[in-house]
Amino acid sequence: MQLLEAPGDYRPDDIEQVMSSYVETALWASCDEHDVPMDENYDAGDIMPASLDEARGEVADFLAANRDTIERVRAQHPNYGLSQVGHDFFLTRNRHGAGFWDHGLGEDGDTLSDAAKVYGSSNLEEYGEGRLYFV
Repeated sequence: MQLLEAPGDYRPDDIEQVMSSYVETALWASCDEHDVPMDENYDAGDIMPASLDEARGEVADFLAANRDTIERVRAQHPNYGLSQVGHDFFLTRNRHGAGFWDHGLGEDGDTLSDAAKVYGSSNLEEYGEGRLYFV
């Protein structure tokens, strides 16, 4: 695990690592109109590009706004990587009953939970022709 050592933004590949986990979690945690988890019939390639770009912007914004807290958590909890950040960001912002607050991260977990909730809910929905988008 490589931690950021100096102030600055996350690299594009860091953002993509978080984003990949965020999308994987969204597919797993979102259900279609028949209550079937989206990941049973869809994958990331089924999400509309504009919707992915919007989600990527939110992920990048969350990372930038919470960089110091995230890096402190990663330094104190070596098994807590960027993929976990993406997973927890999706679950926490959508109030799934799991997320940043349930990993024993203390005050930092609470801080990240509060920060994630500011983004509001954003789940996947079907948009005809086998396409998905975040709403």
